[in-house]
Formats: sequence, structure tokens, C-alpha cells
Amino acid sequence: MKTVHLTSPVSEEALRDLDAGDSVTISGRLFTCRSLTYDRLIDPEGGERVRNRLKELGAETVFHSGPLVKEGPDHTEMIAMVPMPSWLAGREKIEKAVGLLDLKLIIGKGMLEGLEEFCKRSGCVHLVCAGNYNEYASRVVKVIDCAWPELGRPEAMWIVEVDGLGPLIVDADTKGKSLYQDIDEGFKSDAAALLEELDIKL
Repeated sequence: MKTVHLTSPVSEEALRDLDAGDSVTISGRLFTCRSLTYDRLIDPEGGERVRNRLKELGAETVFHSGPLVKEGPDHTEMIAMVPMPSWLAGREKIEKAVGLLDLKLIIGKGMLEGLEEFCKRSGCVHLVCAGNYNEYASRVVKVIDCAWPELGRPEAMWIVEVDGLGPLIVDADTKGKSLYQDIDEGFKSDAAALLEELDIKL
């Protein structure tokens, strides 16, 4: 396992070099997205303006997060970035967003069954959070924009610039490997060996 720092735009070579279990930090522009935001983002007509804005800014990373934001007259501050499990968004919505925006990095929490095969096909990488929510927020150097604020601050999309966001762990890489899948298979193998040693039949 290695430690890697990525800067947007992330090259295909840098993505291919990542392996499940690697530790990653990220610099560049990203956007937050939750379930309701995904519905608007992938809407063919309703999400077009925001999709174009994200492409213009070069935001190729989505962070499944409900951030806590403090807004003032002259300054918007990210207080915390609370990760959301990727399975709450759903694989279908994630896959559509990746296709529409050519996303390179997906940040979330927990596993999403089948995502490793999609990452292999599309060349993107799924990262899971391993740090402190306040620490993630402290890495936001600029809040660039907010889309769909009427959904409420945590549910709205926040477009931000980050410097050294992390630590994040590679769950699903571009080779079809999944950290969670490897851990699960290892646990099942160890459990089977233990049951056999103890002569326990289930």
C-alpha cells in the first residue's frame, strides 16, 4: 500500500497507478452531492446548467457529503464535511453522473456492491473516508459556488477548492479490485478455517 497525492485534473495514468488500499489526498476542485442533488444533477434538462458549470470549473471529483456551512455577507466557511454512504445515492445515479461529467474520483463512505466493476469499465476510482469531518472541512480553501440552495444547506451542492483533502482510502480501483471485497473474502476464508479446526459444522 502506498500514499499518493492527486491534483486535478487527474491523469488516467495516475488513476491506473492507484490500488485498493492506497492512501490518497486530493487538491483541486470538487463538488458535494447527496441523494436529492443527484436527482437534479442527472436530470437531462434541469441539471444541464450545473453540469456545464462543473465542467467549466474542471470539478471531476464528487464527494458524497452533507456539509455544515456558515454563510456570512462576505465569506462562506465550511465547518464540517460529513461523508454519506455511497449506497444511499445508488449505483445507477452514480454511474449516470460519472458518464455525464466524466468524473474521475468518487468519495463516499462504506461499500457499494458492484461499484468495482463499474470503476474498472469507466476508469474512475471510489475512495472512502478515513479522517475527521472537521479536518476535511479545514482543507477547503475556497467555496466557489452553491447550486440548489432551496434544498437546504446539507442537501445543496457545494462546489469548493481543496488543498490536501484526506486521508482517503482507495476502495475500488480501475483494475476491478475492491478493498471491502478483499476484506470480506479474507474474513470468510479465516472463519471457514476456524470452523474446520474446531470441527464445527453449520
